[in-house]
Amino acid sequence: MSRLNLGKLPGDDLLPILQSLPSPEDCNRLYQAFKFRVHPVVPICHLPSLEQTMTEFWGDTAMTTSADTLTLILSVAYCGLVSINDERYVNLTKSIFISYERLLDVLSFPNDISKATVPLLQSYLIVNTCRASQIEPLSSFSFLSSAVRIAQALELNLERKSLSTVGKEVQRRIWWHLVYMDVEAALVSGLPNLIHDDDYTTYMPCQLDDYSITDTQDPVAGSLSVTSPMMLAMHGRWHWALQMRTWRKRKPTLVEFQEFEKTVNDLLSKQAPVDNDGWSHTYLRLHLSRAVCSAARGFLGGQPVNRINCEHKVLRLGL
Repeated sequence: MSRLNLGKLPGDDLLPILQSLPSPEDCNRLYQAFKFRVHPVVPICHLPSLEQTMTEFWGDTAMTTSADTLTLILSVAYCGLVSINDERYVNLTKSIFISYERLLDVLSFPNDISKATVPLLQSYLIVNTCRASQIEPLSSFSFLSSAVRIAQALELNLERKSLSTVGKEVQRRIWWHLVYMDVEAALVSGLPNLIHDDDYTTYMPCQLDDYSITDTQDPVAGSLSVTSPMMLAMHGRWHWALQMRTWRKRKPTLVEFQEFEKTVNDLLSKQAPVDNDGWSHTYLRLHLSRAVCSAARGFLGGQPVNRINCEHKVLRLGL
């Protein structure tokens, strides 16, 4: 897939985009907001690689940075600002988003799949996931069909041994984020899933912290190495998505739910004691209730999930 350097972009397009960027110091603060508030729930980047990319961008006086890299930096800055939710930055937030959309338009993305690259897809997913809302599912998740097709064009749905360790992990994270988002969109919209079991061979990402993943080792899902609370939480999310692809169509059996509960409890057991009161522990436990409440949609009249008031113990008796 082609990558266009910034120096080759028309000046009329590039200058306003660069002018919308905050200073390197402010961008770093926005990156920190992204790192701690956005990345934990949209973990489709490898943080050390992203940090290196941003450092190289600010030191690139020859404008040799690829344009798709700038879209990723803009998406990080935008979502960092959104996560801060400070009225003082409303204009800056709008300005960066306009620049992001303008750059996508210059690159004919996502309309021209031949222009697709992993950084472009990452930026597209980061921004649209942050903007997605379950209030208007048909419009807020409309980006998914394009994202899935682009990921397939990039062969992210196929496990590839030829990639570097970091490259494999990024591929796996992006694909499994799409698997999860596809289920979320299908649940709230009532539309069929876009992704099916026989559409991919991509492994689940490993459970290691970003800074433990290097090209000198090849971590696999369920690795016994030091685990990341964030990635344990994401494994709960991905296992939930796998179950819901089936359970949204039919009522789960008690055995199936017990197996899912065991999977979640196994993930919980890998958490260090200090993390047991943290967000990742709560998030994992939440998916047990989510599984029951979401599956209940199939035998409570098919009401939208957000209209069902349910109690975990009550609905579990219905299994």
